[in-house]
Amino acid sequence: YIDQLSREISNRDFDIFKNKEIEDRKDCNSKCFVLNFFDVHFAKLAHNSETGDGYNYQIAKQRMIESVQKYEEYYTAQGEFFDEIYFAIGNDFFNSEPTGDTVRGTKQHNDCNYSVMFEEGCQALIEVIDILRTMGDRVIIPLVQGNHSTYTEYYAAQFLKAWYRKCDDVKVDAEATPRKYYQFGINLFGFTHNSEEKNRIYTLMQNEAPQMWANTIERTWFTGHLHSEDVKQVDGIFIRQAPTMCGTDTWHKVKGYFNPIKRTQGFVYDEFDGLTDIHY
Repeated sequence: YIDQLSREISNRDFDIFKNKEIEDRKDCNSKCFVLNFFDVHFAKLAHNSETGDGYNYQIAKQRMIESVQKYEEYYTAQGEFFDEIYFAIGNDFFNSEPTGDTVRGTKQHNDCNYSVMFEEGCQALIEVIDILRTMGDRVIIPLVQGNHSTYTEYYAAQFLKAWYRKCDDVKVDAEATPRKYYQFGINLFGFTHNSEEKNRIYTLMQNEAPQMWANTIERTWFTGHLHSEDVKQVDGIFIRQAPTMCGTDTWHKVKGYFNPIKRTQGFVYDEFDGLTDIHY
């Protein structure tokens, strides 16, 4: 009886200690922030008189800066400081290639020439990244090329890689691979534009990143392309399609595509608890 009682006390004490250890650990869990600025279409031209939704590169830049400032103000007020911040670039960030067409030759309406688009677009990205640097220890910038400005986005990523080459808190992943994968604790993130993969996306993550897949529980794709917000869960994988801040041009208006709400998304992930917050 005494031996049994001793074992029960021992087990109870261990459980109390174990629970306290878990609570202490949760107080200092690492957290990351995923910011989606997908389908910006920088320098796209839209007139209020034609579409009821004006847009140009100045508006795009203003929306980018104001959006990231709101995230910074919100999470600073919450006392949050992130271990890692993921900010994917590309995803049709620019509206066209140097010819004024998409990479496949579809003519685009731009509000400025190519040199202005590229210079102002890169400057806008720098301003966003520098604000993100105040929000966390490390900013990771994966290049995820879209179907409008595939080559120009690669040039911009190389430019940013050179710009931040001496900054230990910024890592630009400028490799021209179509999909990027990152692990943060129990979380696996996949970034792609999803203009090409379609339904094949459901089996790519586990085949292209098998080790990270095996080491994680919550797996999420961040995609764009369709200019609308959507989320679905298929076989344990979340596919989070990002909304867009860009205006409606004449082509989209004629086709009847409707996007009245311009917004971006930010996600907070805990290294042990997974997704804990979505902020617009």
